[in-house]
Formats: sequence, C-alpha cells, structure tokens
Amino acid sequence: MPRTRLRPDSTRRPEESSAECNTSSNLSLNAPVFLMDLWCFIPYYMARLCKSLRDECIDVRLGSVRYHLDRKYFANQRLETDPWLLDFGGGITNSFFRRIVKSFEYFINLLVLSVRFAIANPGVLHVQFLPFLERGWAIEVWFLQWIKRLGIPIVYTAHNTTPQDNPGQYLLLYKKVYAIADALICHGEEARAEIVENFGVPRNAGGAVPGSN
Repeated sequence: MPRTRLRPDSTRRPEESSAECNTSSNLSLNAPVFLMDLWCFIPYYMARLCKSLRDECIDVRLGSVRYHLDRKYFANQRLETDPWLLDFGGGITNSFFRRIVKSFEYFINLLVLSVRFAIANPGVLHVQFLPFLERGWAIEVWFLQWIKRLGIPIVYTAHNTTPQDNPGQYLLLYKKVYAIADALICHGEEARAEIVENFGVPRNAGGAVPGSN
C-alpha cells in the first residue's frame, strides 16, 4: 500500500471535532476516510474511532446506518451518519421484519456506494464488519474487488478472524478479503498470529491493537 500523506481538512465543521486537532501528529489526508459499517454492529467503537481520527485532523465520513437499539446515539455524540444511506429498517420493532428490511437496505447501499466511489473516491475505505461474509455470501468480496479496481486503499478491521459460530467455514472467502485489503487491523496479537498462520498474510500487512467492541 503506498504511503499516503494525510493533511487536515479546513472545511470540517467545528462540531465535527471534540477538540483542536493534534498538531504534533504526522497524519494528513488529501481526501476523506470512509468508515463503513452498513449494518451498525459496533456503534460505540465506530463513534470512538471517528472522534479519534478527527482529533488527528483527518476528514472522516461515518458510513454507518443508525443503531437500531438507540437511533439517536450518533446524533447524541454529535456525529452525522452518511445521509445517502438507506436507513429505515433499524426503526422496525419486529426483529424478523427488521432483519429482512435491513438486509435489502444493506445490498442497495453496497450497490450505491459502488457507483458513488467510482464518481468520487474517498481517500481510504475502512471496512468494519461484513455480515454476509460470515454466512458464506460472496457479494461483499465482489464489492471489495470493485473498490480495489478503483484504486481506493482498503483497511479492514478483523473483529472476527473467522465466523464466530463455525470457525472452519468459508475460509476461502476470508482469505480473499485478507488478500484484497491493503492493511489489516487485528484486535490483539493472537488474532494477528492466526491470520498470518492460517491465511498466508504477511506479518507486516497487519497491525495488532488492544481493545474490544
């Protein structure tokens, strides 16, 4: 992955940063970082990450729908989600119908992002969860392959290195995702070692960070 110079974005609104930028940071970026969690599995993690990057003067776009258990959470954190994402399913109280509607919205949002990113590239796509990957569907792999063809650097956070319910399933799909990503983030050295050993990822391709969701 080419080393990207990151620079502050002077167009950010004051409310998008919790404090003045860290002027001692070496980070800068010519275009926004798009943080993608289209199902909103980890709203608290996303909010903290978004704020931390903005404190470093990085222009971050919160590519997430709202959390179905607290639809006002991001707003209460003074964070604005991407207004172009379909986000009605999370407001449905019945869990079965909510999952159905959110699934349709998820696929449509992936398709729309494929077109949007072809027109206006984000500086970096930072992917969090890929929910249908855990079910053996390849649609998210195709999406990432398209993003790769557009020349957009991809960072993937491996919250789960393999499906939680059955770690032995869909290993080929996971291997493809790890190969597509320009950089990997793992939650701990154990997860990093598992990816290196089981999926043939170079050790210098991934970074291990402490933390949880």
